[in-house]
Amino acid sequence: MGPNEAEVEAAEKLKALFDFHGNVRTMPLKGESAVLTNLIQALERPKNADYCTTVGFNNWVAALKTENLTVQDLTEQRRQEKVDQDNEEYKLLREAVDTAYEKIVSRINALVELEMATPEIDNFIQLTNDQISDYEKELAVRQGRSDSEPEEETPLPAAPN
Repeated sequence: MGPNEAEVEAAEKLKALFDFHGNVRTMPLKGESAVLTNLIQALERPKNADYCTTVGFNNWVAALKTENLTVQDLTEQRRQEKVDQDNEEYKLLREAVDTAYEKIVSRINALVELEMATPEIDNFIQLTNDQISDYEKELAVRQGRSDSEPEEETPLPAAPN
């Protein structure tokens, strides 16, 4: 609606570009940021940059780019913090599981050593050793090795016959 025909043409072209990218304010944060990145790249193309110059909002495009990068950096920082936090929680849980496992193995080994193992315990030892062996084979296949290397943890000793 301006008196300058070049400004009207530039505004129409830019409006079409904004319409093409949609209403970013209604999008989820991740989607909004991605669409804004695409819009900014489109606005920075030479022909569109000329339109931005004509209507006088190159500075606004630069500010939008800066703010969008800030949001992306903050989002990535928070994601990384969450990953680090999850890893720390996982490590603590894993330590608790490992401790419980070591205690169970120790107690079962003591029962076997003292010849107090029942048939149920002998069966449990055989079943557990089979499961450990199957798991080690599966890991070896996943890692592309034909022979699995023994782990630090050794399976329960075979039940005496």
